[in-house]
Amino acid sequence: MEINKIPDKFLEHMKNLLGEKEFESFYNYLLKNEVKRSVTVNRNAEASFILNNIVGSEKIKLAEFGFYIPSDFRLGESLLNHAGVIYGQDSSAMIPVELMNIEQGDVVLDLCAAPGGKSIQILNKLNETGLLISNEIETSRAKILFENITRMGYRNSVITNSTVEDFKKSKIVFDKILVDAPCSGEGLIAKSKSVVDWKSEYIESNAKRQLELLEKIKGNLKEGGVLVYSTCTFNLSENENVVYEFLKSNHNFKLVAPPNVFLNQLDCGIEIDKTISTTNCLRCYPHKNNGSGQFVAILKKISGEIGSIKNNQIKSNVHPKDADIIMRFLADNLSQENSLRSRLYKVGNTYYILATGQDLA
Repeated sequence: MEINKIPDKFLEHMKNLLGEKEFESFYNYLLKNEVKRSVTVNRNAEASFILNNIVGSEKIKLAEFGFYIPSDFRLGESLLNHAGVIYGQDSSAMIPVELMNIEQGDVVLDLCAAPGGKSIQILNKLNETGLLISNEIETSRAKILFENITRMGYRNSVITNSTVEDFKKSKIVFDKILVDAPCSGEGLIAKSKSVVDWKSEYIESNAKRQLELLEKIKGNLKEGGVLVYSTCTFNLSENENVVYEFLKSNHNFKLVAPPNVFLNQLDCGIEIDKTISTTNCLRCYPHKNNGSGQFVAILKKISGEIGSIKNNQIKSNVHPKDADIIMRFLADNLSQENSLRSRLYKVGNTYYILATGQDLA
């Protein structure tokens, strides 16, 4: 590790957060250890198949479809990766979705979804039921998101390139929402071995933007629904403080305690004010949990809007002659199902087959 890439200001920042003894363990880990590599596995692949085909792989206890893989496994060259059987994802980054309590049939929003690992986890849990909207505001990253989700082969997903204001105006109401917010990325130091781009002055602006995301998307969560807020950073300002400020002004939300299996293996949140406890948040540290840094809070809406997705069926916009060509191809190679014709949809020069039962417009 090139220790000179880590600013002294960052090290002092972490020492103040962790305390002298804990900081020493954290710092020594960065010097001497590598974060365990890991993948999320397509739910259609049996665990035995993964264990047999990736020698040295190991099931991750806190992630339903997560596996550690050997450090020398060539993920980018693996046929399993290109075929949509596995997807490279940090083990700590799997925790937020595990805490969403996804149920089959749920309508879910992944607001800041690129590059797609958490969306793939959600689709695994939905098991071809319900609907996932995976959103990414940056167009270039939305294209990467599209490629990664498409490769995994799931049909019950919609990929959008929208702002949080667009969702607010839409009045679509979700069962579950994930806000894996853009952040200062302090937790990624365990992988990158540097925080060369880290600047303390960015933290407060990040925190302001993160709180704005929660405030703007809260109306899209149904009563009784769950919003999971997560970051891959360590500081209080972007983590517990955002949760505290949100709860202070939104009395129709409460912070939910994670299941004991997570409480027993991860660190609790840090209390910043006794009037609103934030100890039910969770923290992942690389020197304790084999992955990068992660912060997670489970926010449940105890009162508020009750609604459903607008009932506007998308209709095929494909020219009949083009539809004839596509249907002949499908009949010869993939399917004899004539009903697919009404589900053809064209965007630019790309043709899609819409999933059944999705009434979004």
